[in-house]
Amino acid sequence: MSNLVVVSCPSCSFRRDVSCNLLPPRKVNTTCPKCKSVFVFEGHLLKQGNPVAEGESLQVEQQPAQVSPVKCTTPRDKSKSFRLKRIIDFLFLVVTGFDSRGFDNSGYDRSGYDHRGYDRDRYDCDGFNRWGYDREGFDKSGYGKDGFNRDGFNDIGYDRRGYNKHGYNINGCDIDGFNNDGFDVNGYDRDGYDTDEYDRSGYNRRGFDCDGFDRIGFNSFGFDKSGFNQSGYNKAGFDIHGYSRNGVDLHGYNRDGYNRYGIDVNGYNKDGYDRYGYDRNNYNRYGYDKYGYDKQGYNVNGYDKDGFNSEGCDKDGYERNEFDRTPYHIFNNSHYEVDKMGIRKDCNKLSSAMIVHSSND
Repeated sequence: MSNLVVVSCPSCSFRRDVSCNLLPPRKVNTTCPKCKSVFVFEGHLLKQGNPVAEGESLQVEQQPAQVSPVKCTTPRDKSKSFRLKRIIDFLFLVVTGFDSRGFDNSGYDRSGYDHRGYDRDRYDCDGFNRWGYDREGFDKSGYGKDGFNRDGFNDIGYDRRGYNKHGYNINGCDIDGFNNDGFDVNGYDRDGYDTDEYDRSGYNRRGFDCDGFDRIGFNSFGFDKSGFNQSGYNKAGFDIHGYSRNGVDLHGYNRDGYNRYGIDVNGYNKDGYDRYGYDRNNYNRYGYDKYGYDKQGYNVNGYDKDGFNSEGCDKDGYERNEFDRTPYHIFNNSHYEVDKMGIRKDCNKLSSAMIVHSSND
């Protein structure tokens, strides 16, 4: 008979090598270190002459665990039993390197698993840790802690960037933002044109918008929306201010406001005089208006419109109150001022005496 037999769990088929010397002499309730199920292990059958060949698996039936009646022991009995068990385990550990349960000094059996079924790296025989993840961080379903499998896709088939195996996201667009038909979410293709062949700025492939004007605002004939070409002239040849290429408007006036004769629209030449020689204030070159008066109101003889000069006298020497400034006297040497009618200024009466001008004396 071989020194080792293979014991397998009837629930999960977990297998472990057990020394024949460690087989229990009776039926015992055994807990599987992997699935934690409880089954009855009849190791005493080997003690009764039923050998198991080397490498053969000893199958056991899964039966409900039998609860044996609890024996009342005194603390002294327990202490003796515990010390005896420690002595036996120590002898097994010294001789074989494993205790009576088959575990070494570190708590691992000959297969490298502890009593819970985990190896020194805390992984079970299937390669999963206590949280259900293998050495690469994936669970039994093949997904990692972040929910993605080894190929980088989650359970609905999208990778970490949100694209499926065909390269499209949940909206049906690829990594560049285009769908299966080659258009983005705004309806533009990879060249930037929509189904009507207009780009995002509203211009077609020829560079014209829907109204027929290019990016700088001119149509195919070279005119903008206001009807002017790039030189600034309309179809009639006039610019936006109404002047032709020669610089003349429809009425024949240039940009300075003069016609070809040098006269503006009000009839004045560049010097500011009309055809009669008067400026905008109606004065000629000599400073006189149409009636012959200067800016002070006097004519060429020095008289104003009322006939008085700058001293306030008319041509006969009379003031505006019609009294002569020249002294008059009569025979008795009395001095009076009289007007043109000979009326004295002080009494408004005709002098009874002969009036003789002092210049005749």
